Amino acid sequence: MHKIDEIKIKNVTVSDKELVDRIANDFYQVNGRKEMFAYMVNADIRTDTNAYIHYHDEYMVYYIDDVKAKDELETRFVEPETDNLISWNIDFDTYELSILYYD
Repeated sequence: MHKIDEIKIKNVTVSDKELVDRIANDFYQVNGRKEMFAYMVNADIRTDTNAYIHYHDEYMVYYIDDVKAKDELETRFVEPETDNLISWNIDFDTYELSILYYD
């Protein structure tokens, strides 16, 4: 267990804009499908329909890509900055990565 002396924030501009754009796209696609699932459930649409299966399959593709893209971002841009990560956040418009860590 680490002793927490001070919590800090470090901002890093991510040079791989394509990676950030991929994460942003996946974020919107995943959340859009979550909203569609919520609508379908609330509207009593059966989960064995072609429409539901189609959205679910798309959701899984985007979700898996999102996890892989975030792992790549963490490996390439977060881990080199700190061993004591608390969390991180990315601004999709500015490509600014904010890393919250303890020192």
